[in-house]
Amino acid sequence: HGMIDDEVRYMADQQTNQWQINPHVMLLKETNDFDDLRREKKILVVLFTVKWDSTSKLARQSFHQLAGSLVTLEHLHLLDIDCYDWTEICEREMIHEWPTLVVEDRQGNTHRYSGSTDPHQILLFV
Repeated sequence: HGMIDDEVRYMADQQTNQWQINPHVMLLKETNDFDDLRREKKILVVLFTVKWDSTSKLARQSFHQLAGSLVTLEHLHLLDIDCYDWTEICEREMIHEWPTLVVEDRQGNTHRYSGSTDPHQILLFV
C-alpha cells in the first residue's frame, strides 16, 4: 500500500459510503427546474459541486446532513446541483470552483459561502 498524498481525498473516500442523499434536498430533473425553483421558493440554498472532487464530496455530505435540521424552516429550500451533469447552469451562474454554496432569495439577492465544509459552519451561514 502506498501513501496517500491528498488527505482531503482520503477523508472524502472514507466517508462517501457513510451517508445518504437526504429526501429534503431537491435534485434537478430538467434544465428549467432551476429557474422554476428560483421563482417559486422564498429562499433557495444551492450547493454546486462536481462528483469527482474530494472537497465537493465532503460538502455534499455536510449539506445533506444539515437538511434534516433545516427542514423545519418552511421558507428555506435546499438544492444540490452537480456541475458535471448541469454544466450549462453552472456556467450561466458563473460557478468556476467547487464546492460553492449560494443562498438566494426571490428578489435575486445572493450570498456566497466561502467557509469550510464543516456542517456547523455551513449552518451558521445559512
